[in-house]
Amino acid sequence: MKQVLLIALLFSAQFVNAQVIKLDNGIAFSSFRNKKDLPMLSNSIKNYFVSVGIDFLEKKWFYLSSQIGYVKLGGKETNEFLDKDLRDVKSRTAFVHITTTFRMHPNRDKANFFVGLGPYVNILSDQNTIDVILYKDYTIENIHFGGKAELWEQLMILIS
Repeated sequence: MKQVLLIALLFSAQFVNAQVIKLDNGIAFSSFRNKKDLPMLSNSIKNYFVSVGIDFLEKKWFYLSSQIGYVKLGGKETNEFLDKDLRDVKSRTAFVHITTTFRMHPNRDKANFFVGLGPYVNILSDQNTIDVILYKDYTIENIHFGGKAELWEQLMILIS
């Protein structure tokens, strides 16, 4: 799946007219939620994510920012009433993460401050089962949608 994503990005570069191309990475905090609100793997875990993106349609006060990346999401739990090997469990699964945000900014000359808002979609790229024996009969949705809100300030360093 990673190879297909890389090849698609390389070929799409011919058709994209971006003003800024970027590489993003960091830590994502996640936990599992379910439709029945059962307390399973609902404690947060840390996972690494990486994405590539473009900023485009830059105007005086706003621009669009799109990204596609790879993220592992999951959760953990502790149950003191279970056997030692089932007491502390965690599960992770991989997703392709796609997002576009509308970002407003006052000035992009030296300091970059922006507020952003937009949708995202996570597409399952791994197994759709939970790899904990207690939850072997449960599955993970192949696709899920959400919203992304951003508030960011960064110092732009230009090298010429």
